[in-house]
Amino acid sequence: MAQALRVGAQRAKVLVACGAGAGIAPTFNAPIGGLLFTQEIVLLGETALGNLSLLIISTTAAVVTSGSLTGNEASVFQVPAFELRSYWELLTYSLMGITMGLLSAGYIRLFHATADLFGRANLSVSLKLGIGLLAVGMIAIPLPQNLSDGYPVINAVLAGHLQVRRMVILARAKIREGSSAIDADACFSGDQY
Repeated sequence: MAQALRVGAQRAKVLVACGAGAGIAPTFNAPIGGLLFTQEIVLLGETALGNLSLLIISTTAAVVTSGSLTGNEASVFQVPAFELRSYWELLTYSLMGITMGLLSAGYIRLFHATADLFGRANLSVSLKLGIGLLAVGMIAIPLPQNLSDGYPVINAVLAGHLQVRRMVILARAKIREGSSAIDADACFSGDQY
């Protein structure tokens, strides 16, 4: 659509972000989650008010439309009923929240550092893509469950069927895979969107 309308590179990037957010948000029934994801990953942290407004509209409209068409019956994750057995559990949840927040911040920094590195690299587009694909493939050989969206693995975790050691291995591999995948994103400059 951006190419047909001949809009500038920046506006095309915002349209791609709106489309990505509108695709992600209904999957998790989370318009703000879709907005934050696309703002950080697609727009690389740009916070122009006009862009955020468009993202809010596209992600919210997508969640509302999807809910009205599907009735919100299909859930991506099968979350078991939660039961708080002791208030001491709140301490462990707080520690887990802090740990996940720090890991998320670290992942975002790794993501941007990898994008910058490959953006500055004096390599052909084909070679950059090849490096990213090779890294993802090398991770997929020992850990094929790390490919795709990971929903079966997340559901296994939620059901308590995965050992902590295996979860740590899969998380580390997913972070490496994610940073390798942006090699492809770094191949395209803003005017090629």
